[in-house]
Amino acid sequence: MRIAVIGGGPAGAEAASRLAAGGAQTILFDPSFDREKPCGGGVPWRGLQEFDGLLGEGIPAADIRHVHFEGPSGGSASIKLPAPLRVFSRRTLDSHWAERAGRCGAMLRREKIVSVSRGDRFLVRTASGDQQVFDFVVGADGARSLVRATFARPFAPEDLSQAIGYYVPGRTDDTLRLAFREDLHGYLWSFPRLDHLAVGACAPLAPRSAARLRAAVERYLQRLDPGLDPSALPYYSALIPCLSSASQARDRKAGPGWCLVGDAAGAVDPLTREGIYYGLKSAALAAGAILRGRPEEYPDDWQAACGGELRWASLRRERFFEPELTDRLVRLLGASAAVRKVMVDLVLGRQSYLTLKRRLLASAPAAAIEWVVHGWRF
Repeated sequence: MRIAVIGGGPAGAEAASRLAAGGAQTILFDPSFDREKPCGGGVPWRGLQEFDGLLGEGIPAADIRHVHFEGPSGGSASIKLPAPLRVFSRRTLDSHWAERAGRCGAMLRREKIVSVSRGDRFLVRTASGDQQVFDFVVGADGARSLVRATFARPFAPEDLSQAIGYYVPGRTDDTLRLAFREDLHGYLWSFPRLDHLAVGACAPLAPRSAARLRAAVERYLQRLDPGLDPSALPYYSALIPCLSSASQARDRKAGPGWCLVGDAAGAVDPLTREGIYYGLKSAALAAGAILRGRPEEYPDDWQAACGGELRWASLRRERFFEPELTDRLVRLLGASAAVRKVMVDLVLGRQSYLTLKRRLLASAPAAAIEWVVHGWRF
């Protein structure tokens, strides 16, 4: 079988690695395997454990050991992580993963794909005018996926989030900072990379949302360091899939001879917007289904592995960022060691959304005792 994988990020390169290692003639297309992606790069502990190449192959990363939360009313709380959340340079991570695909036998082509058409087989055209024929096409080409637009449907605006922000060169630490605001249906962040801080905001895509987000980030930068001048800092923006539960239910991830993985498949947590783990997971499931000769089983495999988690998150994505709820969350984190322990496992990916309510209920007696002993009021 001759397979085109379009998009050389972690999901595309993981799919190409597995397909080539499984004996498929695989070509991985991407115009640049060494570009820097401005935001993201964080991988929770479960991703590091499940995809051991992230730990075992010496890819440089910043290790996050603390997470600091700030509520809309100004309250704050911090947790210490017993295992790191790793933040990779996307240039380094993507290059490494693509090279890994090459070592597994995939052919790497630095070409932009401009069209994919289907007859008896798939005809893939590149920007240079080259045309090649394939038996199967894997779309790993991001939120604005050409493969998705050709064979399924583009993401609707309500299924996209917008992330914008600034690099702060020459500064880094081991703390991820998250801040919630009354006028922001999302969150602000500061997360470390090896040689800079990425400071930004994420919220649903909407008219004039970029300007509002940019203003919110600039105010946040001034609070973090009044001496920073945003106009002198590198600026970035990105679109992130953030599917509603209704969209998840009707979304197509595969069809005859094609499938989608990573951001192109909407494989992103609708609450945190974390996508690398889910992208790698989708790639592994898709490649497995293709290699066993049953690619039509990939959507069901995805649903069984991740569908319940992401549907839980999508059902709560609107209410979660309400100021009253985020304020209460930060106060609870500050007041209760039991609640902080739950949050640690959520951040590391060791706590499923599906059993979260049960665990919180089990933690309630200990939390209540802490509140009474210390005289906290809520």
